[in-house]
Amino acid sequence: MDALDSRKPPAFLDQDFLCFTRPEWDARYPRFNKDLRPSIAEGQEWKFEISNPRKSSSVLEIRGLEDVPAGYRVVLINEDNSVPVDLRQHASVAFQPARKVTAMKILVGTKEFVDREVSKLLPAEFDLAQNFPNPFNPVTSIGVKLPQESSIRLEVYSILGQRVKVLADGQFAAGTHTFVWAGTDESGNVSSSGIYVYRLSANGKTIASKKMVLAK
Repeated sequence: MDALDSRKPPAFLDQDFLCFTRPEWDARYPRFNKDLRPSIAEGQEWKFEISNPRKSSSVLEIRGLEDVPAGYRVVLINEDNSVPVDLRQHASVAFQPARKVTAMKILVGTKEFVDREVSKLLPAEFDLAQNFPNPFNPVTSIGVKLPQESSIRLEVYSILGQRVKVLADGQFAAGTHTFVWAGTDESGNVSSSGIYVYRLSANGKTIASKKMVLAK
């Protein structure tokens, strides 16, 4: 921490805001609105958080890319959906938060540096996470990890085995993906409270299934 780093003022009620969380700089007031680096060298990583208590659709705009030397790659990674976004191609990124606080990072550096850092995010095996929150009302998010590009299908069933909703059906890149269920069926009708089962299949093979509780 130095004189160029300034703290982020507290949010007002459910206000949306972006901050750099740096507890190693200040454990008591760890949120900052700037994080300046003296140089890029082979590469740098900027971690930050976007607080969106309402979990409404958001847009992140990246400015100043023209000042980054042409030889460096610039990518954005949402830790809930870890497939990197090339910011030179998409300087404005729309996303749907899966939780109140979304952790992100921007990588700036050589192709070798960025590829090495991105490879660290690839899961070693298929995994279906427990939904969060659980119990929930009315929205919950489900994390899926793919060690390789795969054709996946993520479905929600009633406890009686009736299919309620298909949350994902198609080809997805290797990495972490998060899907949101708003407690509705395919027709948009609100589902009743109770226990539901969600199941992940990849490349035609069932990977895992778990239970979740919709509480009203």
